[in-house]
Amino acid sequence: MRRPICVGVALCVAFLSAVAGASSCGVSAGTMKACVIQPPYAYDTDRICESVQWELDALARCDETLDLIVLPEASDRQGSIKSPEALSNAVERYNAPLLAACSETARRCKAVLFVNAIGRTPEGFRNSTYAYDRTGTCVGRYDKEHLVYSEHAKLGLDASYMWKWSEPKIIEIDGVCYAFMTCYDFYFY
Repeated sequence: MRRPICVGVALCVAFLSAVAGASSCGVSAGTMKACVIQPPYAYDTDRICESVQWELDALARCDETLDLIVLPEASDRQGSIKSPEALSNAVERYNAPLLAACSETARRCKAVLFVNAIGRTPEGFRNSTYAYDRTGTCVGRYDKEHLVYSEHAKLGLDASYMWKWSEPKIIEIDGVCYAFMTCYDFYFY
């Protein structure tokens, strides 16, 4: 049996800030052509709409030459959100349209796509990364393991699962294994 190739998907705004405002489409990694989409960060919550529209425009420019498309953490809520109400407003306005565009882009481009956006659970909102296969089907979701203090204490993201043991999240798509870490997770592994 052929052993799958392993690729780490790192969705960390700090890591990607070096390419802020740029879409690095066209960067080849071996036989995989990847596109990392990093919008200019909207420090002002009044500019979240511009940031999400920038992401939607970048997704629209992606094409079938790509194998992998990655968007950053908080793609549906870029901005310095300071309250649970502001978070809820951003999620209600941008989450579903962004996830729909990601699914459509993965299908149209026949590419694997990862996006970090709020995940809804019975316990509340989670900082989640969605994995879409080449047909645009969501084939998995990773919930950030280590929330920063402000995410759970100030914004009210669900942290009930954080202190429970869990296996590393690995998803295999088309013979490639993808492992996940989001931002603060890097400090713990």
